[in-house]
Amino acid sequence: MAAKDEIKLKIDGVVYTLDPDDLELGELVALEDLTGKPYSEVDFESAKAMLGMAWVMIHRANANFTVEDAGRLKVSAFADPYPPTKAVKKAA
Repeated sequence: MAAKDEIKLKIDGVVYTLDPDDLELGELVALEDLTGKPYSEVDFESAKAMLGMAWVMIHRANANFTVEDAGRLKVSAFADPYPPTKAVKKAA
């Protein structure tokens, strides 16, 4: 998967990224368990998939991060972590 397909999550100023093609087998199993679907059928915009992906991303950096912790994240954390800056018009 190309970089454009990376999933990004921003929590407390830290941006986590994940290329779904870079998942480890154990992470795939966890994602399938959470979604109840085979990986090939996972809808990455579903709440269960978002929960699983958030857990994978943060758990990689913090082994103490749990699925329950991921469940408390806000959906807005998946918004573009690098929104374009607004252009400021200069007075003529």
